[in-house]
Amino acid sequence: MSKITDQTGQTHVTTVQTILDQLMPGLVPLLLTFGCMWLLRRKVNALWIIIGFFAIGIFGYWIGLLGL
Repeated sequence: MSKITDQTGQTHVTTVQTILDQLMPGLVPLLLTFGCMWLLRRKVNALWIIIGFFAIGIFGYWIGLLGL
């Protein structure tokens, strides 16, 4: 935990949890990008990767993981 006081006298508290909360939403797309790069380097057809993402999206919506 870190406390910082700005020029107006307000104290801002930063915890590890707030930093992780800011990083996590960008971590999933980064991992998916690296996964695609890894599959493409292993000579997997790009069409199969697209179909796989499509299937994962439909399945994720069906089980409620990716639903709104």
